[in-house]
Amino acid sequence: MASRPPAASTYGRGSVRLALGTYPITLGLAAFTCALAPAYVIRWHVGIIPTTLLEIAILLTVAAFAYESWRLRAIPLWRSPFTVPVAMFIVAGAISVVAAPDRRAALGIYRA
Repeated sequence: MASRPPAASTYGRGSVRLALGTYPITLGLAAFTCALAPAYVIRWHVGIIPTTLLEIAILLTVAAFAYESWRLRAIPLWRSPFTVPVAMFIVAGAISVVAAPDRRAALGIYRA
């Protein structure tokens, strides 16, 4: 009869952290955000700003990542062949919002 390993909680708190990774809150919110992908059609206004449930979930995930990085005093390494092209794409989008005749509409398209 093969013996099963004990549950992760019997190893102590550190082992649970290893099982969930360094960013457990971010990981959970990222999975939740992926599950909410069809929720892009759920819309409402926060003040005068129209928003969706998916945008709020993305914002919460990014905020959790920033909080956990700050708490761990860790700066993520952005070494990827996609880092510079993505940064250029974000800057180009921001410039197009500023240069657009209707900035409110351009910002809505930029957020999408």
